[in-house]
Amino acid sequence: MRTLEKLFAEKLLKIKAIKLQPANPFTWASGWKSPFYCDNRETLSYPSLRDFVKIEIMRDSKYLLPDNVETVKATEMLANEGFVVLPYMYPDLYTARDLVNAGAAAVMPLASPIGSNKGLATKEFIQILIDEIDLPVIVDAGIGRPSQACEAMEMGAAAVMANTAIATAGDVPVMAGAFKNAIEAGRSAYLAGLGRVLERGAAASDPLTGFLR
Repeated sequence: MRTLEKLFAEKLLKIKAIKLQPANPFTWASGWKSPFYCDNRETLSYPSLRDFVKIEIMRDSKYLLPDNVETVKATEMLANEGFVVLPYMYPDLYTARDLVNAGAAAVMPLASPIGSNKGLATKEFIQILIDEIDLPVIVDAGIGRPSQACEAMEMGAAAVMANTAIATAGDVPVMAGAFKNAIEAGRSAYLAGLGRVLERGAAASDPLTGFLR
């Protein structure tokens, strides 16, 4: 079965709404450079694609933290109208459960404040959502390094959204490739099953017999 994120990407690529130029990055209005560009104007001619809606509701202009209460209300309203709703939220289990009941297609918790590149500051809370919520968990905002994206995927996240970390890198194409490799490695590690961690002491992992044969 195709995942939600793959389905969405396939639709955008099919109508050529997304353009990829890692060797010659696009320059956004902010001056940042990005290896991809999404032309939302292209979706206007394809009503079937406009049922995907990402919600970002903020009442704070300094920290750009999502308003979880209003996000749940908006999610329910849009889901009832037939939209596929992808809500950006602060990682809180109660809110995530409310979003599930409201009809969200995924939950998108922040790792740290938008644009901060501070990484998985909310790691423990994101892990709770991954363990308890039966929806894709897409880590959104704050991921600053490929290693952090890898760690999020190792935790079991369905996907990671990264922009600032790539757009502000010294070499955008190389950084984009690093993120790609890190995300693939993290997903593979999660599927393989990470080795156990000893809280105390040590344990030899080499075989005790047969290794000299």
